[in-house]
Amino acid sequence: MKIGKKQAGYAAAAFLVFALALVFTILEWAGAFTVCSHPVSMFFFVLAAGLGVLLAVQGLSEKSPFLMLLAAVLIVFAVSYALADWAHLAWWLIVLVDVVLFAFFVLVNFLSSGIKTEEIALNKSPDYKNYEERKAEREAREKAEEENYVPPEIKSFKDDNK
Repeated sequence: MKIGKKQAGYAAAAFLVFALALVFTILEWAGAFTVCSHPVSMFFFVLAAGLGVLLAVQGLSEKSPFLMLLAAVLIVFAVSYALADWAHLAWWLIVLVDVVLFAFFVLVNFLSSGIKTEEIALNKSPDYKNYEERKAEREAREKAEEENYVPPEIKSFKDDNK
């Protein structure tokens, strides 16, 4: 399977996000700055936020509902952690913010890929073939194979002795 330029770019960006999370974790562990309550929390926060933004960009560009769902989960996780660790909000406010943020992602997801999923559901996609079309193609293939069929040559043992 060949990896295209776009996939290679996303892979490189994901690697850079991982490296950035690792660098921030090491800097916080060394005491250069203190942002999170624990250095491991910093690693997961930067990783979730960075990969969430990367998946959101990829989901919007490819109109993929699955990638947008993953992006929503990662960004909601990062925002929840930020609100709990930095802003010290009550849990019910964090849940409210998470629900609103997730609803926003669902709305963006429907707006970006709604037409695509509607075409698939209503069988209006240009690639869609109904049963009769698929059956006609299969019969044409079978007929072409029958016409080009060459039976194997059968030899007798008597022919070998001569």
